[in-house]
Amino acid sequence: CARNIRWKRVSLSASIDEQLEIDEKTYKTNLQIAGLARESSRRNLDPAIEAVVLLRSLEHPDTVGYNSVLKAIARTSSPYNRDAAKQAVALLEEMENLNREQMENSLDEEEVSMGAPRVRIKPNCRTYSTVMDVCARQNSPTSAEQAQDLLERLKEKYDKTGDIA
Repeated sequence: CARNIRWKRVSLSASIDEQLEIDEKTYKTNLQIAGLARESSRRNLDPAIEAVVLLRSLEHPDTVGYNSVLKAIARTSSPYNRDAAKQAVALLEEMENLNREQMENSLDEEEVSMGAPRVRIKPNCRTYSTVMDVCARQNSPTSAEQAQDLLERLKEKYDKTGDIA
C-alpha cells in the first residue's frame, strides 16, 4: 500500500482564501481517514486500505492524515500480518523524507518557526509511537530490533536538533 508519491506543494504566495480551502479539504479528508482507522481491525483490513487511498488522494496531506493512516495500520497488525510493520515503517520514512525536502527546499526559517500550516508533514511522538506499536505487535525478534532502531533514531534526532517531535 505504501508507495512513494510527490505531493504538490501549497504555494507560499497563495491567498488566505486558497490556503483555507486547502486546509478545509485536508481537514474533511482527515476526518474520513480517522473514521476508517477506528473501523480497521485484524479481521477487517479494508478500512485501512481505504484510508491509504484517501491519504494518497490529498493534494496537500499533513501529519494528522499520516498519523491516522498509521493508526489504521496498527489496528490491523498482528503476528499474522507481517506486512503491517513494513507499511508503517515505509510511511514513516516517507514522512521523514517529505519533511526533510520541505525544510530544505520550500521554507525559510521564519516560515518553519510558524509551524502549521506551512510545515505540513512532520513526524511527531505519536507517529514514532504508533510505528513502534506496529513493530511490537509482529511478535518476532526482528520486530523488537525495529522498534529499538526507531527509538534510537528518535533519540538521535532529539540530540541533534532538540526537537522532541
